[in-house]
Amino acid sequence: MKKVYFTHDFIDFFKELGENNNKVWFDEQKSRYESVVKLPFLNFVIDALQVLNSISPLILPDPKKCVFRINRDVRFSADKSPYKTHASAVLSEDGTKGNHKPSFYIDFSDKSVFIGGGAYFIDNKMLPLVREFIAENYNDFISIIEANKFKSFYGKIQGEENKKLTGNLKGLEKEFPLILKKQYYYMKTFDSSILLDDKLMQKLKEGLEAGLDFNNFMTKAVNYKG
Repeated sequence: MKKVYFTHDFIDFFKELGENNNKVWFDEQKSRYESVVKLPFLNFVIDALQVLNSISPLILPDPKKCVFRINRDVRFSADKSPYKTHASAVLSEDGTKGNHKPSFYIDFSDKSVFIGGGAYFIDNKMLPLVREFIAENYNDFISIIEANKFKSFYGKIQGEENKKLTGNLKGLEKEFPLILKKQYYYMKTFDSSILLDDKLMQKLKEGLEAGLDFNNFMTKAVNYKG
């Protein structure tokens, strides 16, 4: 799908927001934000969900529920800047409410474009079962992350790790080192200039296709009951 969704104004807005991250400035620029950021980004998400549905049928959600608010939650942060300096969305049936499930993620700013996915939020109760599932299906897991389409687009999986495991999984990390991870996600970064390219959606499609097998595997992992 060749289409240019964004203009230089999208990039300029976030650059200026980074220099003027306060409510007074944002309120003065609200109509500009709506026209050059919020609406174009929503239109991109609408089409992105259709592209995802074409390769992995899903119950299409309300696109608005897939887009994260630009307002930051500053309650527990030392940084009290009220606004995010990027536009982001989760591409999944559950939208932002289901970001604990394996899904795809996009993040656009004046500096970069992120395309990624996987299982970023895995709670402590679920994590041992996820690790157990991966260990029991380790060869399948390795074949997915070593597949050319995954490696050529994303390179490798990312995520924080424990130094060692305890409990029933103690010692298994020697045979299955990747179960040390606490998160299982992947991400590719592009320069923000790609936002002005009519091949942006095609590049996203490549990313969705590259990560689909991984997401399907991790969906089984997070639903594993032992």
